[in-house]
Amino acid sequence: MNLVNQVRTGVVWGISTKILNQILSWIVTIWVIRLLTPEDFAIIALSDLSVGFLLVLGAFGFHGAMVKAKELSQAQINQTFTFLILVNGFLFCIFQLLAYEIATYFENEELESLIRVSSLSFIISPFTTISYALICRKMLHKKVAQLGFFVNLLKITSNLSLALLGYGFWALAIGALLAQLTCAIGYAYFARFKPKLDFKFIEIKKLRSDSNLSFFTGITWELMHRVDIFLINSFVGIVALGIYRIGLSLAEKPVALVGQLIQQIGLSSFSKISADKELVGKYVVKASSLIAFVSFPVFFGIAAISPSLIPLVLGEKWLSVIVPIQILCMAQLVNILKEVSGTALFSVGEAKRKFIQAIVVLVAVSIAWVAGLQISFVVGCALYTAVYIIWFVWHIFDTSRFIDLTGFWKYLIIPLFMSVNMFVVAFIIGQLNAGSSFAFIISLQVLFGFITYASIGLLFFKTHCLTVLNLVRKNK
Repeated sequence: MNLVNQVRTGVVWGISTKILNQILSWIVTIWVIRLLTPEDFAIIALSDLSVGFLLVLGAFGFHGAMVKAKELSQAQINQTFTFLILVNGFLFCIFQLLAYEIATYFENEELESLIRVSSLSFIISPFTTISYALICRKMLHKKVAQLGFFVNLLKITSNLSLALLGYGFWALAIGALLAQLTCAIGYAYFARFKPKLDFKFIEIKKLRSDSNLSFFTGITWELMHRVDIFLINSFVGIVALGIYRIGLSLAEKPVALVGQLIQQIGLSSFSKISADKELVGKYVVKASSLIAFVSFPVFFGIAAISPSLIPLVLGEKWLSVIVPIQILCMAQLVNILKEVSGTALFSVGEAKRKFIQAIVVLVAVSIAWVAGLQISFVVGCALYTAVYIIWFVWHIFDTSRFIDLTGFWKYLIIPLFMSVNMFVVAFIIGQLNAGSSFAFIISLQVLFGFITYASIGLLFFKTHCLTVLNLVRKNK
């Protein structure tokens, strides 16, 4: 099977299983949100701020380096695994010792026990990192999609069951830990990875040098995605943090549909054609156009129906989530697209440039959050989103210096125009039917929103729409 067909098979299986996953996940997530409180989600966010960030630190960027390596010896695999076991074992011990101090700093007693349990992830992480890298090298995307479906089913079942039993934030923490453990076991099985310790560390020297920039870039991005938690908790408080996490969680659902798929398939695919930057550029443009065509109307649609959707499915106590989720949906337009261009930039050997771009976005959004939160929580969300979008525009122009991205903006502007018009129609329908039931309003918004998006595409951009749709058809 050639590269194009391998990628297409991975995309088809990945998207098919993830769509079903997302449907189940949406249903259960909504149910769990109704059972929990903003404080429950905030304490999970605070735990992730420390444990989640150090999990990335403990991987040392070896995943990307192993996938990108042209040759990978068994000695390198064993020595990398051993190194990660030592590092993550040390981090596990550190969190056991510092859990009380962290909980005291955030003035939350419950955080101590949560951190102690969540830090078990450090023990599991080395197995996941190595196995997942081997799977990506072999491009076993179909098997990963099948495992992902099972893992998600286990996670949401665990979350809902424990939430119904009244375990609060523990429902989310234990569900996440079970999912990570299951992934580690499944990846190891598919990759045929047999853990073996090797303390020589000679063979990983080259691999380690390749992973340096990947490591620092990953750390920078993790800081960018967690600086909001720290700043919101510091400036506004734990309740606002919980509301923010709910809004972000719901807005990120479509990103979860394809984001991990892009990382899984993208690096291994781009690495195989990295010598031809023009071809890499064409793949980036095609992938981005397909993602934008599907995801843009989803994000704008969520933003449009949120005023009716939130009170209908979450209840009156979550009305304060409406505006944040509308704003954060716009930020996800960037989140879902930057994965493709960023992965391609790394694959063609421009890891240093990708690191610089990550530094720029970290500084920019940190300033945006601090400035916005001085006024209000909503202004903070809005300023962050605006700065993030501006950064993405610069990121694409900067990346085009190294990869030929001819036609990129054309393929994005068209679905953006169609989605904005769809949003306007859905918003007007919501205003005109303000006195009707929420379910009726949402039904009208979805129906006329879809008709608007499809009609504009067929009437004014038929050639473009057919070109994008042909990307998912079998290559002749």
